[in-house]
Amino acid sequence: NPAKKDCYLVKYTKDDPAALIVSIDYFRSRAKAQDDCQGWKSGVIVKDVAGALVYRMGSFCLPDDTLLGGWFKARPANWTEEYEWSVNVEPYIKTKQGGLPTWFWRDENQPYMIAKVAESQGLRRLWPDEFQGLFVHEEILDVTQNAPEAEAEPRKVLAEPARKINEKERKRFVAAAQKSGLN
Repeated sequence: NPAKKDCYLVKYTKDDPAALIVSIDYFRSRAKAQDDCQGWKSGVIVKDVAGALVYRMGSFCLPDDTLLGGWFKARPANWTEEYEWSVNVEPYIKTKQGGLPTWFWRDENQPYMIAKVAESQGLRRLWPDEFQGLFVHEEILDVTQNAPEAEAEPRKVLAEPARKINEKERKRFVAAAQKSGLN
């Protein structure tokens, strides 16, 4: 519901299509509504000044820390093991054309942003039926940012024009999909 700020319509550049982005608060509210949810923890992974790997709650970092990633932990009811998930920060830092981080991914924002990535991915992994296909803004990777320009290949011409399937073929296709569990 965009009126409740569950999601946002974001346009990265004037040439890109708009993207629908889900709020981390939507993930949190839906996770809390799950019958087996007993809460969770998330935070950042840093290398401290002594070189030790430290898991910090939330997005707190000291000035001499090196931010490495984010983490998530939870144990739903009736699970014997705690579920843990972690992500590296580097692939998620969005940059402008000049290579500098975007406003959201400036150095001072990176701990908060990567903690949100780890949390949303952890929640999605625990309750995939609830969250499949939903992503928070910070998880969207720009794979075209530094990709080399590729020459467009000419489209291949089909030997015969495509045709619509008839009702009998459609029913056979749907039955096959249901039989294989793809419905």
